[in-house]
Amino acid sequence: MQLTSPLPETLEAQRDVRSLASGTGITAAGTITGRLIHVLTDIWLARLFGPGLFGIYSIGWNLHRLISTFVPLGIPNGTIVFGVKYWKKDSERLGGIFQTGTLVIFLSGCLTALIFWFSADWLASAAFGKPEAIGAIRTAGLVMPFMMVMLNATALTRVTRRMQFSIISSELVASISMVVIFGILYYLTNQFWSVLFAMAISYALASTVAVFFVHRLFPELSAINTDVWKVSMRELLSFSIPTMLAGIFGTSDQWLNRVLAGVFFPAAQVGLYQAASQFNNLFGILLGSIVGAFLPIIASLHQSGDKQRLNELYKVSTKWSLYINLPIVIVTLLMPNEVMNLLYGEKYTAGAGLLIILAIGQLVNVGTGATGGLFLMTGRQHNYLILTIASFCLNILGSIALIPVLGIYAMAIGQLFASLVDNIIGTLWLYYDARLWPYDARYYKGLLAASVTTAIIWWTPSLPPHSTVSFFLRSGLGLAGFIGTLTLLRLDDEDLQFLKVIMTNGKRLFASALPCVADHKTPRN
Repeated sequence: MQLTSPLPETLEAQRDVRSLASGTGITAAGTITGRLIHVLTDIWLARLFGPGLFGIYSIGWNLHRLISTFVPLGIPNGTIVFGVKYWKKDSERLGGIFQTGTLVIFLSGCLTALIFWFSADWLASAAFGKPEAIGAIRTAGLVMPFMMVMLNATALTRVTRRMQFSIISSELVASISMVVIFGILYYLTNQFWSVLFAMAISYALASTVAVFFVHRLFPELSAINTDVWKVSMRELLSFSIPTMLAGIFGTSDQWLNRVLAGVFFPAAQVGLYQAASQFNNLFGILLGSIVGAFLPIIASLHQSGDKQRLNELYKVSTKWSLYINLPIVIVTLLMPNEVMNLLYGEKYTAGAGLLIILAIGQLVNVGTGATGGLFLMTGRQHNYLILTIASFCLNILGSIALIPVLGIYAMAIGQLFASLVDNIIGTLWLYYDARLWPYDARYYKGLLAASVTTAIIWWTPSLPPHSTVSFFLRSGLGLAGFIGTLTLLRLDDEDLQFLKVIMTNGKRLFASALPCVADHKTPRN
C-alpha cells in the first residue's frame, strides 16, 4: 500500500478540495446546529421525564429510526447518482427520476404508517412488554410519509453541491420546530404526548420546505409523460434495490440495538442506553457532513473516470474527520462519568461504561471515512450489501448471545463488533477492489496531537474530583494541546485550504440561503 501520496498541485485538485470543503463547511455548520439542538432536546426530555418515561419515548423514536433505514428503498441515493448524470443535460429524465422516486417513497412511507398504527398494540404489549408505548409507536409511524418526501427532495438539492438547502430543511427546520412546538404544548398541557405531537408536525414542516427548495432550484421540472416515468422507474429501482438492502443492514445497527434494548431490558436501562448512544452520535456529525458533500462529487468523479482525484479527496476527508473527532473521543474515553453527569444528570452515570464501548465504535467509524458512500456511488452496491449483511448478523447474534453474561452491555459490544466489520473490512475491500485508500504518512500529525491530548488530560489533576470546573479545565487543556501540536507541526496546504473554506462557508450558511433560492445559477467552485 502506498503510504505517501501528496495532493497534486493542479487546478482540478484545488477545486476539488474547495468544493468538498465548501459543502462540508455549510453542512457541518447546519448539521452541528441541528444535531446539537436535537441532543439538547433529548437531554431536556431525559431530565424532564426521568429514565423510565424517557425510555418509553426512546422505544418509539428508535423503532422509527430503525424502520426508516429501509422505508426509503434506497431511492435518495439513486436520486443523487442519476441527478448528477442528468442535471443540465436532460431535464425530462431528471424530472422523471425525481417524481417517480418521490411517489414511490411517499407510498412506502404511507404503508409503513398504516402498519405502525394497526400493530402498535401488539408491538407495545407483546414485543416490548410496555403497553404505555402505544402512542410513541403510532407517532413514529405517522412521521414516515413526511420524512420520506423530505429525504428525496433534499437528495436532489445536493446534486447542485449547494448543501445549505438540504441542511435547512432536514436539520434546522425539523429540530427547531420540534423544540418550539414541544415547549409551547408542554407549557400549556404538561403532558407527555406533547413531544410526540411535536415530532410529527416538525417533519411535516421540514418536508414542505424541502419540496419548496426543489421547485425553486429546478424550475425545469414539470409534468412528465408516461413513457419517461416508466423508463425512470426501471432505471431508478435497478440501482436502488441493492442500495436499499445495503442500507437496511448497514445503517440499522445502532438503531437495532436500541430497539433490542427495549425488548430485553426495563425502560430505565433503555433510557441509559439511549442517552449513551445519543451522545455518541455527535462523533459522526462531521463524517455525515463530509459524506453528504462528498456523495455527488464521488458520483461525478467516478463517472468521469478520474480515480486519482477521487482517491486524494478520500484521504483529505478522512483525515479531517479524525482531526475534528479525536479530541471529543479522547475526552469521552478518559472522563465518561463526568460526561454523563454533566449532560444527563447523576442518575445516568451508570451508563458510563456503555459510553466508552460505543465511543470506541464511533472512533472506528469516523477513522475510516466515507467507506459506505464510496461503495454506493462507484457502483459497488452489491459488494457493500455482502459486507453489511455480515456486520448485521454479527451484531444481532453477538448482542443476543452475550445478554446472559453482559446484560445491557451486550448491546454496545454487538454494535462495536458491527462497526469493526463494516468499516475496517470495508476499507480493505475498497483498496483491494478499487485501489482507494484513505491513509498516508501525513496522518502522523494527528496521531501525535492525539497522544499529547491524552497525556495532558490523564496527568492534569482533577481538583476537586469529578467537578464541572475540573471537567472543562482538563478538556480545555487537552483541546489546546491538540490544536497547539497541529499548529507546531504545520498543517498541510490542502488542510489550510480546507479549513479556510469551511470557516468561510459555515458563516455564510444563513446569509446565502435566501439569495441562492432566488438565483438558480450554481456558483463556481
